[in-house]
Amino acid sequence: MNLRVRSIFLVFIILLTWLFTTNFALAQTTASQDIYLRNCSSCHLPLPAQVLPTEKWQQILNNPDKHYGVSLPTSVKVQARLIWTYLGRESRPSNPGERLPNTVASSRYFQALHPLVELPNPTNLQSCATCHPNASTLDYQTIVERR
Repeated sequence: MNLRVRSIFLVFIILLTWLFTTNFALAQTTASQDIYLRNCSSCHLPLPAQVLPTEKWQQILNNPDKHYGVSLPTSVKVQARLIWTYLGRESRPSNPGERLPNTVASSRYFQALHPLVELPNPTNLQSCATCHPNASTLDYQTIVERR
């Protein structure tokens, strides 16, 4: 095999490997997001992973019997590792020394995403649907303007 053919073959193998691993990672994220959506939306509107820091998601999944005053269903406990695949990849870490938020509304990420929004008091997960009609499917991009 001459050098040119070898080089083309090597580039082809690298490209094929990159495509395979990228598509595999996307498929894994999509599947774990679906599991997160199915499990969490059975009790409340699912949150985008980005609104809570990674460490808060870890805390929630590591303490399934202390989920805001209730114990998570067994299905969530069993699938927590798969749910973590989505949440761990899509969330953001907190700053060093930063206190973890107790509620979504107290998360700096949530506040950054709602800079001029007058939020209902108290803010809860169900109130998200007031402005985000498709929140149940994790579509927080569609917004209804409030007057």
